[in-house]
Amino acid sequence: MYRDVAESVDAAFHFETGRDLVDRLGYDPDDLEYVPDASIDSFAGVGYHFDLVELEPGEAVLDLGTGSGYAARALSEAAGAGRAIGFDAAPEMARTASARTDDPAVKFVAGDFHDLPFESDSFHHCFSMDAFFFATEPRDVLQELLRVLRPGGTFYCGVNFYQANHHSHEVADRLDPEMLLWSAERYRSAFRTAGFRVAAQSHVPDTDTEIPPADAFPTAEFDTRAEMVERYRKLGTLLTVGVVP
Repeated sequence: MYRDVAESVDAAFHFETGRDLVDRLGYDPDDLEYVPDASIDSFAGVGYHFDLVELEPGEAVLDLGTGSGYAARALSEAAGAGRAIGFDAAPEMARTASARTDDPAVKFVAGDFHDLPFESDSFHHCFSMDAFFFATEPRDVLQELLRVLRPGGTFYCGVNFYQANHHSHEVADRLDPEMLLWSAERYRSAFRTAGFRVAAQSHVPDTDTEIPPADAFPTAEFDTRAEMVERYRKLGTLLTVGVVP
């Protein structure tokens, strides 16, 4: 499905894409200066949380599930990464992102999350937004990330599809691959079992999505304003941060 977004930006999908979505989610216009127009047109992501990555200038970062490549570019240009690799399971996504990037510090690679084509201790950080739940063998993915991250490296794993966020559950019916519907506790347990130290876990609210007044409801997605407030302001994104010992 996401390969279709990469190759057919004008096609209709059951989720939002493109510049209107980027604007609605509140991406910083200054950051967007680094992103080619064609990449914004094929954007199919969610709220930006890569600014939570504590990145030092010159460090190497892996963007797992890069999609249109926005985060990888921004981590390189705006956050000062020395090397940013955008990795995606869809070859079309990686190909499209690569064709639209002229930054020599940013590369895009396609492959299997469970078998990362990188040397051990290659990265200081890994950032992943709404991608980890596509893993068929999540323990293997975590083991691979533990391998490619350096000692003291961090894995920032953000998901909007998780057990407590009941508003997100219907998306599983729209997508072909089976998705991991885990609780916050399950994420912590899986990280620890794999060998990570869980440094933090939190619900990051989406404060950029505009919530209309009560008289605008019901909408196509929500029956009441309270439901939308819960979805975006209270539940938001579940962010789990793991550190390599």
